[in-house]
Amino acid sequence: MRTLLMTGFFLMMLHSVAGQEIEWIPGTEIDLGKLEVRSDTEFSFSFLNKSTAPLVIETIRTSCGCTNPRWPSGAIAPGETGEIMVTFTPNHEGFHRKKLKVFFVGTRKGHSLWIEAEAH
Repeated sequence: MRTLLMTGFFLMMLHSVAGQEIEWIPGTEIDLGKLEVRSDTEFSFSFLNKSTAPLVIETIRTSCGCTNPRWPSGAIAPGETGEIMVTFTPNHEGFHRKKLKVFFVGTRKGHSLWIEAEAH
């Protein structure tokens, strides 16, 4: 029983540490400005692993099919940077605000990233 409690405590601490030790460069929001409808725009979100353990992206969930993320399959070592490449293709005119939710292995809470654009 004690081993089970210690394992649970360790996992909670891992979740807490990993969630606080990622620095998004330059931030968690990107404004793409004015775009053409149905044209692909590529950009990236970068992050710095400020923890003492390697980070692995488990999955990224998007708010629509017009946002397609690609991420490294391997671990990002402490002190190293990782990059999430994103292709955004607006399918209609108007203002777009889309969310990407990044989940790292060993954490339950994802990191929210946002993109904005005006399509014409």
